[in-house]
Amino acid sequence: DSSITINAGNALNVSSYPGTFSSASSSISITTDNYTGYTATLANPNNSTDLIHTSDNTLYIPTITLPQGSSSITSSQFTNGYGFSTNGTNYVPAPTSSSSLALGSRNTAGTSSHTLTLGVTPIASTPSGSYSKSFNIVAIANNPQYSITFNANAGTDTVTGMPSNVAVTTTSASSVTLSNNVPSRDGYHFIGWDTDSTATTPTYPSSTTNTIDLEP
Repeated sequence: DSSITINAGNALNVSSYPGTFSSASSSISITTDNYTGYTATLANPNNSTDLIHTSDNTLYIPTITLPQGSSSITSSQFTNGYGFSTNGTNYVPAPTSSSSLALGSRNTAGTSSHTLTLGVTPIASTPSGSYSKSFNIVAIANNPQYSITFNANAGTDTVTGMPSNVAVTTTSASSVTLSNNVPSRDGYHFIGWDTDSTATTPTYPSSTTNTIDLEP
């Protein structure tokens, strides 16, 4: 009998070569304290995508090639090579040094687990032994997001000329210039904005151009 043993996260051990499909999955747990979460990918640290024989670097198993117009293949479509799946069904080639494979993401602080499956069908002439290839799991913090909401603070009175609320995503320290719109309310004169609804002297007076500093 022929057998293929895949040790997820380690080496691919091939005893003999039936040309049939085998797979194994790894659960990848990622924790972040970033309040907007992270985006995780599988990255290739070099230009090679081959699984290399651990005792003879001239022997290898290539990554799969997708049919023209296809974004993935299923296990029944494997003819030679290996690939990765994040849902256990649809497989894609190993990433190159200039590409990556999306593993998953979260949009809050905390911990999430992501499943990565390695699938392989070696051709019948593949020499026996262990084959391996290193990839990197890369988790990048999502960019901070800010919202600036303008409140008319007028109860049931009608206020016109209110500026639009602002949504900002920033990758570095930056600032936002407040709108120079002057709201209008019968019986009142607008003198500026403040984060305290009971303020009598505005932190951001309407007579000047005002900016708010954002820290990533």
